[in-house]
Amino acid sequence: MVNSLGQLQQLEIRNCRSMEGVVNNTTGGLGGRDELKVFPKLHSLWLRYLPKLSSFASPEDVIHTEMQPQSFFDEKVRLPSLEVLHISSMDKLRKIWHHQLASKSFSKLKELEISGCNNLLNIFPPLVGIPSSLVNLNVSDCQKLEEIVGHVGEEVKENRIAFSELKVLILDYLPRLTSFCLENYTLEFPSLKRVFVTLCPNMMTFSLGILSTPKLYKVQVSKKEEGELYHWEGNLNSTIQSE
Repeated sequence: MVNSLGQLQQLEIRNCRSMEGVVNNTTGGLGGRDELKVFPKLHSLWLRYLPKLSSFASPEDVIHTEMQPQSFFDEKVRLPSLEVLHISSMDKLRKIWHHQLASKSFSKLKELEISGCNNLLNIFPPLVGIPSSLVNLNVSDCQKLEEIVGHVGEEVKENRIAFSELKVLILDYLPRLTSFCLENYTLEFPSLKRVFVTLCPNMMTFSLGILSTPKLYKVQVSKKEEGELYHWEGNLNSTIQSE
């Protein structure tokens, strides 16, 4: 079974109401437990309607707290070829990534879509190596989400984050979202051309630090069924603040 997982390129799991893990953390393989967390050729991963799924590997006997929730992808999960990741309707999910990603894991991720995960507080935890390859980021219908990039709450040495390839950013129906990032980071979006911010009533500003979006000239602020409405106040922060 372990050898066959090495050839897997696409994986879709949906409507499995009792599933707690994608791989069994208690089962040894040819290389032990950790080898079960390596999918070298996996290109696309879709996870939908999995109300009890909280970890890629079935949960270990580790106590997780409100302040330190379990991460879905721990530091031993390696998906070096993954380009597409869709996660939806997973209410036990509180944290997607461990703060220390495995080497080269998610380094080719281009499309990330998160929806209907109502206990998720942020998409990227503080200090995680955000994939620079990301082109499309779509986050919607996450009732408790407060920010996209998590904050540390203390001074950090590396305060620059570059979304080098990101071209499309969609933030939709996020009632508690207050900011893309609440930390005083320098955020760089050299390729960003399309931004949609709809039904985010508590979003007061985009970020607190320096913000660079040289190719962005408008933001869509209404849903298509309401008629497309674009807005621009000279920069992204001012545009969000004016809404």
